[in-house]
Amino acid sequence: MQLNRRVFLKLSGASIMASTLSCKGPQTLNLDFPVTVVDDLLRGHRMYEGEPPADKEREERRQVLVVGAGLAGLSAAWALRDKDVLVCEIGTAPGGSSAAYDFQGMRFAQGAHYDLAYPDNWGPEVLAMLEALNIIEHNTAAKRWDFVDTRYLIDPKQDSRTLGAKGFRRDPLPRIEETDRFEEILRGYQRKLVLPTRLITKGLHLLNKVSFQEFLTNMNLGKDPEFMAGLNYQMADDYGADAGRVSALAGLHYYGCRPYYAEKLPHFSPPQGNAYFADKLIDALPPQTVRCNQLVTRIEAREKDFRVGVIDLEKNERYHVSVDAVVYAGHKHGLRHVFPQDAGLFAHNRYAPWVAVNLVLKDKLDTSYWQNEVVGRDPGFVGMVNSQSQADEGNQTVLTAYFYLPEKNRADLLTLGMDPKPLLRRTLEIAGQSLEERIDTRVEHAFLKLHGHAMPIPTPGYLFQDANEKRSLPNLVHAGVDNGRLPLLFEALDSGLTAAAVLSKTKGSN
Repeated sequence: MQLNRRVFLKLSGASIMASTLSCKGPQTLNLDFPVTVVDDLLRGHRMYEGEPPADKEREERRQVLVVGAGLAGLSAAWALRDKDVLVCEIGTAPGGSSAAYDFQGMRFAQGAHYDLAYPDNWGPEVLAMLEALNIIEHNTAAKRWDFVDTRYLIDPKQDSRTLGAKGFRRDPLPRIEETDRFEEILRGYQRKLVLPTRLITKGLHLLNKVSFQEFLTNMNLGKDPEFMAGLNYQMADDYGADAGRVSALAGLHYYGCRPYYAEKLPHFSPPQGNAYFADKLIDALPPQTVRCNQLVTRIEAREKDFRVGVIDLEKNERYHVSVDAVVYAGHKHGLRHVFPQDAGLFAHNRYAPWVAVNLVLKDKLDTSYWQNEVVGRDPGFVGMVNSQSQADEGNQTVLTAYFYLPEKNRADLLTLGMDPKPLLRRTLEIAGQSLEERIDTRVEHAFLKLHGHAMPIPTPGYLFQDANEKRSLPNLVHAGVDNGRLPLLFEALDSGLTAAAVLSKTKGSN
C-alpha cells in the first residue's frame, strides 16, 4: 500500500439486512461503487521510518517556518505575512481538520463544515482579521458580526432536524421538562462564555476543574435518558467525548457561547465547509507561501537559528530549511519526534479520532434538510450534511456524514482504511433512516477522510494551559486548538494570531 494512503477501491456487491431502514426498497444494500480513502494518519507515521535517500539535499533559507496549514497555521502566517514565511502541510490540501476535496467540479467538506454569526464581545483580533479578509461585517443593530457572502447562509426552514428514539424532532435535545430546566440555567451564562476562551473571566475557571456530568448532577439534572442521549450526542459532535469526560466549562460553552435562546442565528455553511476560511487566508498570503505534501521530520535548534528537516511526500525527496523562528501548528503528539524538548508540555492532551464520509449521489433527493441528526441509533454517528441545502447549483448531491471513535480505538482507523465497507454500511443505514428514502443505489462515488487526531478532548483541567508560557526556546511558539483551546474555528484562528504576536514580541525573531 502506498504511504500516502490515497487508496482507490471497488467494493463488491456485499449485502446486509436493512430491516432498520425506514425507507422502502429491497432488503439489501448496494455497495458496488468506487471508494477513495484519504488518510493522513500513515503520512504522519512516515517520520518513524527515517528520511529517504538523496544525492543532493536542497537547502533553503526563510525567516519563519509554520508547521501545519490548518486554520491556526494559516492565521499565524497571515499575521506574519510581512516576513518571508513558508508553511509546510502534511496533507494533500490545506485546511487541516477543515479540509475540502475536489471531485468532478464539486468541492465538499471533509472536516468542519459551518460557523455562525459572531457576538460583538468576542475577541477583537480574530474579528479584525475576518473583517480585513472581507468575510464578516458588523451589524450595529443586532450587535453582532454577520457574514458578507450571504449565499452561504442556510435557510432557517431547512437548517436541521433530528431523528430520535420516538421519531423526528427539531433538535437533539428533546422538548421535555429537564431540557427546559437546563436551558434556564444556561441563560445565566449568556455573554459570559466568550471566544477565544482565554478571555473568559477567572471567576468561571472553576468550571474547568470538574466534569460536565458532575455539574449536571449538582444541578439535579441528567436523570432523563432521552435528555442525556441528546446532550452526549452534542458533546461528541464538538468534542469527541461524552459529558463524563469533558469539563463543565466546555459543556456549558457549547450551549452558552452564543445567544441561542434569545434569537435565531444564521448558519454559514459553504459547500467546502470551513475550508472557505482557509481559502481566504491563502489568497491573502504571498504566492507559494503554502506547500502541501510536506512532512516536517525534525526541528534542530542551533546557536542562532533552526534547521528544519522536511520530506516532500509527493517527490519522496528530503530537504532542509534554515529559519529564524518556527510556529508549530501541527498536532502536538508529533513533537516527541520533531521537537522533543517541548513534547512534555502537551503530555496531558487527549485526541478524538474522526472519520468524514462523503457520498456523491447521481441525482437530487426529495429531502433537503441541511443538518441531519440521528440520536440513539449509532453511538459513533454525529451528524450528516446534505449539500442540497447549501449554495449548490449542480445536479448532484453530496451527503457528508461524521463519525467519531473512542480514543482507545484509534488503531481501528488503520483497519477501516483497508476495509471501509462496514462503515459505509452504517452510513447508508443511517442516511436511509434520516432521509426516509433509499440512497445506496444512487451513490456514484464515496470518500472517507480519516482524522487520527481530529480534535483535542477538553477534559477537566485542559483549558487555559498555554504551552507558550513554558516553551523551551523563545523563537519556537505553538499554535492550534490543542494548545489549551476548545476545538472550534474561532479558537484555531485566535491561537495562530496569538502565537504570531508572541513571536513578534520575542527579541531576535525579526
